[in-house]
Amino acid sequence: MATGKLSPRQKMINMMYLVLMALLALNVSKEILKTFHLMEVSFNRAKENLDDKIDVQMAAFRNQVENTQTLVPYYERALESDRITNEFVDYIEGIKTDLINKTGGRQELEEGNEGGELYEAELVATDNMEVHANYFMVDNRNGEQKAGWRGTELENRINTAREELLALLETDLDAGVKIERNDADAVRRACQLSAVLTEREASSHKSWSAKYLENSPLAGVITMLTKIQSDAKATQGAVLDVLYKGEVPNIPISQIVPIVRPLNGSVIMNGGTYEAEIVLAAQTKGNENDLYELKSGSGSLEKRGNSWFYKANSTNAGNHSFNGLVTVKTPTGDKIHD
Repeated sequence: MATGKLSPRQKMINMMYLVLMALLALNVSKEILKTFHLMEVSFNRAKENLDDKIDVQMAAFRNQVENTQTLVPYYERALESDRITNEFVDYIEGIKTDLINKTGGRQELEEGNEGGELYEAELVATDNMEVHANYFMVDNRNGEQKAGWRGTELENRINTAREELLALLETDLDAGVKIERNDADAVRRACQLSAVLTEREASSHKSWSAKYLENSPLAGVITMLTKIQSDAKATQGAVLDVLYKGEVPNIPISQIVPIVRPLNGSVIMNGGTYEAEIVLAAQTKGNENDLYELKSGSGSLEKRGNSWFYKANSTNAGNHSFNGLVTVKTPTGDKIHD
């Protein structure tokens, strides 16, 4: 801007520039805060999707355990992952509720979305910079001189939840749990649940909470806390994926073949109706995985390729039956089907 003696017109133009710059800065700020809100909504929905996925995983795990005792120790760890994650998510939710209540809550849901989730409404004080800074970095604990205890506690809870979840992927043969190291390492590398500064970050910030929570607007802090909840759920889901592999029976399959099974015999009188069931069957790889035994019948079993056939000579009219057993070898023991 020009300096020195200015005309009234130039002074007015300069003032207009200042007002315009202020308005532009305000608009940018609103757009950024709106973006934070959209991110918060996205993280909340991701967390809900993970909840649904985990519920399905746990139900499948529970059903599998009923038939496979060797999965019990893996399922016990799955239950522990549920406890750790839910307690941690509830802890973060409590912090979010405190901060939102201290800053006036949320606005009304937009028209047409009255039945939507509460988190879809924007915060009243999206740009507040003080309440959460005091909450995490200044407030004392019960009058004691422990300023910043909430920030420290949050960091400890995040890192503890991470290590407790990852510890569920440690092999313990005495407890009947064997985890592939590559699987455990992959989960650890992918885990985003962490409150640790890098060496470069530590050179310019006194703590993780100071970097991410102290100088951010309220909308950014709530979004960060929601992301942490989503990260915890994602880590639990990854842990469950590995645990569920456990000792699930693995029967090698060579091919899928169609089977036609007559329901009323293969010989039909004139005027009668022929009916057959048509199914797809999984064919195992042969002698190393299964054993076929004929228990009754006048014929014999014969193997051709990967299939077994019953063969009997016709000696007299009438109905003739045969039956047998099929023993399938699995990692959890032999399974017998008659």
